[in-house]
Amino acid sequence: MAKARHRGANITIKVAWPRERRRLDSGEIQGRWRGADVMHKVTVYTAGNCCYCHMAKDLLRRKGAAFEEIDLTGRSDLRADLRARAGGRHTVPQIWIGSVHVGGCDDLFDLERSGKLDALLAQTTSAS
Repeated sequence: MAKARHRGANITIKVAWPRERRRLDSGEIQGRWRGADVMHKVTVYTAGNCCYCHMAKDLLRRKGAAFEEIDLTGRSDLRADLRARAGGRHTVPQIWIGSVHVGGCDDLFDLERSGKLDALLAQTTSAS
């Protein structure tokens, strides 16, 4: 955990890095879409230093949800696949909980505010 000081205020910044990262090719991604047994229960498509991606991942971590992160940075092939899978959406993050396309960060937080996120996450846990 890192601490920063700004104009007399103490700010705590939590930094969490994935333990292992590797690039997936387009075929691997499409295979994961087709095989629910291979696909994680929660999948988050991200890019670089996107603050909305970090906010969405932080909410999922606070909820105790394990998720697979697919970083699209510099991967136009995966971006094209994502656009096809997400019904034309091309912004990140794009989030799936089980087979349900939640959408982006705002959509995830809307589910949280309405009290529906916990139920959706619980369904994916009970389905395993």
